[in-house]
Amino acid sequence: MAKTLVDIPQELIEQLDSIGKSKHLSRAYLIRSAISAWLDQQVQSVPASAFGILKNISVGDSVEWQRKMRDEWK
Repeated sequence: MAKTLVDIPQELIEQLDSIGKSKHLSRAYLIRSAISAWLDQQVQSVPASAFGILKNISVGDSVEWQRKMRDEWK
């Protein structure tokens, strides 16, 4: 496991220490968990943000709509 030096505001350190003490978890564990959760969110947010992007568009005949959209590429 690699170590890194990070500047964290004192109020966040105090919050981490308070949570760690109440849950019997180390500050390092809480920080690793937060980073891991954030990275998972970043990976999942890209495909999820495109899903359903056209759900509020009324296209009528879907095949005709596809042809119209493809004609725009020409």
